[in-house]
Amino acid sequence: MKIKNYAVILKSMNKVCNNYNNGKYNEIPNNIKFEVVQLNDLLNMDANGLVNNIYNFYNENFTGNKDFMHVPTRQDIIYNLENNIIITAKNTETNEIFAISTLKHKEKGENNPYYNDYYHEYFEITGVLTKKQKDNNYKLGLGKRLYEVMLRGVNEYNSYFDTPTKVICEIDCRNICSYKAFTKAVLNIEKDNINIGSTFIDGINVVRNSDESIKEAPTLVLVNDSSIKSIYNSSLELNYKDVTKDNYNTTYDELYKYIYNNISSSDITRGYDKDLIVDYVKFNKLVNVSKLNIETNGIEKGNNRTIENNIYDNLENNVLDNAKEKVLTLCRR
Repeated sequence: MKIKNYAVILKSMNKVCNNYNNGKYNEIPNNIKFEVVQLNDLLNMDANGLVNNIYNFYNENFTGNKDFMHVPTRQDIIYNLENNIIITAKNTETNEIFAISTLKHKEKGENNPYYNDYYHEYFEITGVLTKKQKDNNYKLGLGKRLYEVMLRGVNEYNSYFDTPTKVICEIDCRNICSYKAFTKAVLNIEKDNINIGSTFIDGINVVRNSDESIKEAPTLVLVNDSSIKSIYNSSLELNYKDVTKDNYNTTYDELYKYIYNNISSSDITRGYDKDLIVDYVKFNKLVNVSKLNIETNGIEKGNNRTIENNIYDNLENNVLDNAKEKVLTLCRR
């Protein structure tokens, strides 16, 4: 990402975080604050403390269906700190992370088999995760709020440019909780009479092994494009009641066939991610995100990830120096 554009997205995200913290948007709990990690913890914490803090949050709090999220490695986190934007929701008293997400950027012409748009740059919302809590974390609504922060931040970013940059989000087709959180975020922003354009399901990606067997359940690709002012009104019903629950290989195949048979699509693009095959199936009729209804028979349960008991070497103290210097240089401008 061009350094001047990186400065704008940092500024935009920080503005939106501050607006939430000051009560401008939807009310959040008094003990929660949103922060851009690059403008806060990156500058104030040592490399080991910061990277391990983020890694441990993911490792300890994501124990759901392991298909729903790829937990970032410590090297992934270092890369994101250097090149992307990480947002956290933290407890104001203890500074403990309660939720986290990363906003990634793809350049025009950059290959991404999971979303077939070679001709435009775009942002991607990834790794949205909230802290497991016994007192029902849903009441805090931090997952939904993080989606709101990301979407509002990109919308603010777009106000500085003539050509807007769209934002995408990939969600497993069984992950009802994340899908509802994303949809509610869009609706909340629209209630504030903010025109963020059209938000729709563009298609699905299907990951296959080298023998063509399906490796994971199909993933919905959601797109927010502020350059599209018309609202797509196509709806879609996905009811997985007849999909096999006991055999994941069968489940994946049945899910793909069921979704494919219920959409209108003749556009399948094949790409590759190392030794994996990735098919991108674009919908002919783009579905409004608020008009998708998903019913499951419990196939989203099980296949749970287990917490890893990692013992890792200390990072070099200067491993994040380049990231810090980039941010400090931008702040001095």
